[in-house]
Amino acid sequence: MRLLEIQSHWKKSLNALNSAKSLFREGYLEDAISRAYYSVFHAAKAALLVHDIPVTKSHRAVRNYFGQILINSGEIEKEWGRILSLEYDLRTSADYNELFWAESEHADRLIKNAEGFLKRMEE
Repeated sequence: MRLLEIQSHWKKSLNALNSAKSLFREGYLEDAISRAYYSVFHAAKAALLVHDIPVTKSHRAVRNYFGQILINSGEIEKEWGRILSLEYDLRTSADYNELFWAESEHADRLIKNAEGFLKRMEE
């Protein structure tokens, strides 16, 4: 097991979640969405590393391995894979789509999803 890598990704995950909450409170909704996703992304990487699955920096690879290894084995419920994908899709829109307009309810829901995701990965 790669303990230092796991701890590093977990810390990044917690930091990103705290940043998302702060950005949300300040009204920076697109940035809050982005940080909520990165919280989930780093938590997923940490969970994969617990299983000695080396992951690249590729967002797609993390989502694929998460589904193939953790969800298909039945160790993690499908809902967490859906949350990982949803957070990725909305982060991409928030960061790259100039016509995307974030709503407070969406950002709040993504932050709550991220909180739940971290809680589940911690288990």
